[in-house]
Amino acid sequence: MDAMRVQDGLQVMFKKVLPEERPYELSISRLFSSEELARDRRNHCAALLDDIELEGLGLMVFPLLRPFNRPHFQTFGEFVAFFAQLCEVARIRLLCIMLIINDCSSRESNLCMRGM
Repeated sequence: MDAMRVQDGLQVMFKKVLPEERPYELSISRLFSSEELARDRRNHCAALLDDIELEGLGLMVFPLLRPFNRPHFQTFGEFVAFFAQLCEVARIRLLCIMLIINDCSSRESNLCMRGM
């Protein structure tokens, strides 16, 4: 759903918040939109402009970055930037998986040592 912010005419989009499915989505969006993390060049998250609580429904407000029906790249540079960000996300996910595996194996070895 698209809208226009009255104060400055900025086109925005709404995203429904489903806390029962993704309980941390709003707090994570707030964190990455904080002043400190918003300045970090590695942060490629869309800035959370506002969050709205209606009758049992939450909405997150983001700037409209690109119309949903026009996902095509205009230039080769846009594709390169997209691909670089995709590789960065893949590297971060791999790092997280490695940390989780390391944490689990550390716990296992601690349990084994206690059992001896």
